[in-house]
Amino acid sequence: MQEGEQIVNSHAGWFSCTWPNDAFWREAKKKGLQEVYAEPAPLVLHYGQFDMNTAYSVNNALTVQDTLDQTQAIAERFSPGQNIRLVPHIVHAQVNPGEYRRGKTGDYELVKEIPDYKGVLFVVFDQCINGVPVLDPDCSGSYSAWCIMRSMADYGLDSYQYHIAYQLLSDFQPQKKNVKICAPSEIIKASEALIQEGKLRSVYSLRLGYAAFSKGKGKVEIKPVWVVEGELFDKAKSEPRNIRTALSVNSAEETKILFDAQTGKLLETRRMSYQ
Repeated sequence: MQEGEQIVNSHAGWFSCTWPNDAFWREAKKKGLQEVYAEPAPLVLHYGQFDMNTAYSVNNALTVQDTLDQTQAIAERFSPGQNIRLVPHIVHAQVNPGEYRRGKTGDYELVKEIPDYKGVLFVVFDQCINGVPVLDPDCSGSYSAWCIMRSMADYGLDSYQYHIAYQLLSDFQPQKKNVKICAPSEIIKASEALIQEGKLRSVYSLRLGYAAFSKGKGKVEIKPVWVVEGELFDKAKSEPRNIRTALSVNSAEETKILFDAQTGKLLETRRMSYQ
């Protein structure tokens, strides 16, 4: 692994690409066809838990590999020459179709069953640099890219709806040579201490990759890190809380715990913000 400084890609903020466009949905609305994202509490699979070629969403033949191919193609089309490579990180798959309404308390309730509803497949990705995933690209617990896809058969189209967004780092030449990485056993030992304290209550994954640290003026420093992902509570007796949106439901305590990959020292924790 290597280190170096990197200027964030020339696109300001997040770049997004959507099909069909707004004009299509305006016409669909006139005909009584609504774009409905059903079921706010989907199946959620973290890195290492999903298969690339399994269709997880109800009435949706699309796989994680399909979303990767589509997102990769869009990134290469609109950011040519940047040697962009992505790897899936988390999968959200709608498995209980229906039309839901959000109440005043923030919870969703089923108001209409739609047995033939085409469930949405929502996948978030990490960018890879020289084959190494950037596990935290913007210093805020976020991800490099995400993709939403589902069938458009209900609208008379033999194609798939997609909404893709990304914020990627440009290709760069590292300023330092390869660095020595500490053993994962050191990170596991440090994590076990948090588990014994009752703060780290679940672990999704332990991965080696890069994280970005802001250096100001649009620059970030890329450092090799070990990242533990799981539910990290401030106190041992803290009650769990969920964050719900129209496409996902996640624990508010989902956290990335970053360790220096060379020394094993705890660097910081970052709440996972893909919700």
